[in-house]
Amino acid sequence: MFSKAMEKITEIHAVMAEHTALGPLQTAIHEGYDAIDVNARYFSFRKNVPNERGLTFGKGVDPDGTLANLRDQHLIHGYDNKVEYLKEEKDDNGITR
Repeated sequence: MFSKAMEKITEIHAVMAEHTALGPLQTAIHEGYDAIDVNARYFSFRKNVPNERGLTFGKGVDPDGTLANLRDQHLIHGYDNKVEYLKEEKDDNGITR
């Protein structure tokens, strides 16, 4: 069943990659089975950016402190890991902004 799902994921990725700056699909084998290698890039390894200063997570990114608790001496949330989020809202008149 997962092999069929992998085929569909590959197809979806190919379509999305045609229209966005989506990177290559990173597949792997885990314990003999197809797997997908993904990450969110919230962190970098400290050894890869030894001179970079760590940043706090922006308001709304980590409201419960879960990501901050995952960080250890080997990880940094730096400038390249910062993600900007936008939110669509409607005012009282129903106008989207």
